[in-house]
Amino acid sequence: MKHEIIPESNNGKQVDLLEEIELGTNEDAVGIYAEARERLLHPRIWKPMTGTAAADFKTPGVTEKAGDTHVSVGDYISIDIPAPGSSAGDGHDWVRVEKIEEGFDPDTDESFAMTMKVCENPVQPEKGVAHFFAEGASSTFIITRKGLKVTASYHGRNETPNLDNPTLGDKIRNAVVAVGAMAGVSELQWKAFLKGLLAVHHNY
Repeated sequence: MKHEIIPESNNGKQVDLLEEIELGTNEDAVGIYAEARERLLHPRIWKPMTGTAAADFKTPGVTEKAGDTHVSVGDYISIDIPAPGSSAGDGHDWVRVEKIEEGFDPDTDESFAMTMKVCENPVQPEKGVAHFFAEGASSTFIITRKGLKVTASYHGRNETPNLDNPTLGDKIRNAVVAVGAMAGVSELQWKAFLKGLLAVHHNY
């Protein structure tokens, strides 16, 4: 069922990463799954969860929703990577939560997925996609539990440099950052992120 959750890869790079942990009791496995699900829904903790060299994720407007502090479909997430920012994104890269699915995998006891796609800066959408990857690029995170085993995976699709921004500076910046990401820099962060999702303890 995972293939129905993950967007098709029509061009560019495709990335698939996986981490898993096996717990000693069913109670522990259920607990880690629930914790990983909550961590995925709170991008503000992704940086401290992953490490100081990781990108910083913020969710403008999410905390202003009455009684709701986690992301939902349609929410924008700004990303501050350890590199120069884009003018189109007001110094940030932007993604939007496109899909959240739960209980989709009949081969597991529990399953949860969230897909984000690159998008425009919500403050100035006329400047086009504000991300170093071009329109159509996506990131899907999947968490599953089957018995005592909990698995977290990342699936990047259609990763190509965004050269459609109107300014030459953004085009150069996006090309440099995207090439670095496609060469494996982003994979290091996502591997650390998956480990963080499944970690038994955190100090953030």
